[in-house]
Amino acid sequence: MTDTPSAKRQRLETHADDTGEIRSKYWFDDGNVVLQAEKTQFRVHRSMLAYHSNVFKDMFSLPQPEQPSEPCVDGCPVVEMSDKAGDVEYVISIFYENIRTNDMRALMSFEHLAAILRLGKKYEIDHLRDEGLRRLRREFPMTLKLWDEAIEKDMEISRSLFCCEDIINLAHELSIHTVLPAAYTLYSANYSSENMLDYESGRTQLNQRALKGCLIGREMLFRKAHEAFKEWLNHGLDFIIPGPSCTSPENCKASKFLALDHIPAMDFSDGQMDILFELKESFTRSICLKCRRSIIAAYDKVREELWQSLPTLFGLPNWEDLRDFDA
Repeated sequence: MTDTPSAKRQRLETHADDTGEIRSKYWFDDGNVVLQAEKTQFRVHRSMLAYHSNVFKDMFSLPQPEQPSEPCVDGCPVVEMSDKAGDVEYVISIFYENIRTNDMRALMSFEHLAAILRLGKKYEIDHLRDEGLRRLRREFPMTLKLWDEAIEKDMEISRSLFCCEDIINLAHELSIHTVLPAAYTLYSANYSSENMLDYESGRTQLNQRALKGCLIGREMLFRKAHEAFKEWLNHGLDFIIPGPSCTSPENCKASKFLALDHIPAMDFSDGQMDILFELKESFTRSICLKCRRSIIAAYDKVREELWQSLPTLFGLPNWEDLRDFDA
C-alpha cells in the first residue's frame, strides 16, 4: 500500500489559478477536456460526457485539428459553457458520483430540479430531462385524480408558494406546458389578483405572459365555478338531499343549508379559490353518510368539468394538445 493518491482521483479542494479561474473539485488529473462555466473550470473526461449527452457525443465525434486554435488548460481543450457553474457542477456530480452524493429518491430542491431540466434539455441528457419532468408532473399533474393525490401527499418538490412562482417561470422558459394548468391553479388559489400585482412583496415575480394568464384565468375560473354551483346556492342541495338511500330524511332535509356552509367552494364572498380542492366524507356531521357521499359525487362531477376547462381558461391549448420541450 502507498499513501500516494491515485492520478485518477479528483482533487478535493476548489481553488483559483493565476488567471482567476476557479478549479472545481471535479478536476481529474487524467481528464482530457475542460468545461468552463462562468469562472469555474471542470477537468473531466470526454467519454463520460459523450456517454450521457448526445450533444457532447456529436461534438467529440467531429475530427479534431492536430494543432487546436482554441485555448487549452494543462493540454486539454476548453469548452466554454453559458450555463451557471452551480448547475454544471450538480450535473457532473450526478455523472461521477451518482447515489454517493445524489439520492434520486429523495426530495429535490428547486435549484437542482432547474439544473437537470435546463442542462438535460440543452445538452440532450435525456435521462435527467425525463427525471425532472417526472418530478414536475407528479406535483403539477394533468388529471384531477393525480391532483388530489399530490395535494394529499408530501411530494418531491417543496410546495411553498415562492417555489410555485419559480416553477411557473421555469416551465415558460423551457416550454414545459403540461404542468402549467395545475401550477396556475395552485398559484391562483393562494393569491388574489391584488397580491399577484404586488411588486413590493419581495416574492419572485411571474413573467408577464404567465401573470396575464393567471389574472385572466383566475377570474374566468371564478365565474365558471360560480355558474356551475349556482343551483347549489339557489336551492340549497334540494336536488341532492335527502337522497333515496338517506338514513335520516328529516334531519338531512333540515340540515342541508348547514351542510352547504361546510363546502369551501360555496364561499365566494372573499374571492377565495378553494374550488378544486377535494371534499372528504368528514366535511360535515350534520347529515347522514349516504347524503354526504351523494354530495361528494355531485361535487366531484363539477370539479371534473372545471378541471377539464383549466387549460383554455388560462389561455392554453386543450389538455390533449399540451406539449413539452417544443415537441
